[in-house]
Amino acid sequence: MKVVCPYCDSYIEADENMNCPNCGGSVSAEVKEAEDLLREEEARRREEETAQQQKMQEEERGMRLLELVLGAFTGAMGTRRGRGLIRAMINFFTRGKKGGMF
Repeated sequence: MKVVCPYCDSYIEADENMNCPNCGGSVSAEVKEAEDLLREEEARRREEETAQQQKMQEEERGMRLLELVLGAFTGAMGTRRGRGLIRAMINFFTRGKKGGMF
């Protein structure tokens, strides 16, 4: 992991002893800070991925519910009309989402 030595301002790859190879100064605080930043970024990335997955699952649930409702409604109207109505309704709702209707 690359850090800046606080003593000689060199960009260095921190070693196991956490000392600067140029001046011998300790870079342990800088290494700890860099590790903390990496952990925070990883946690933030995981949270964003989880939120995105939840959003996709909610959208899928909504579409399944819509299909169930339309299926029940069109089943009462008859098969031929029902299929056409389902297609029309699904197109209406999906275009509406993309166009900012909802």
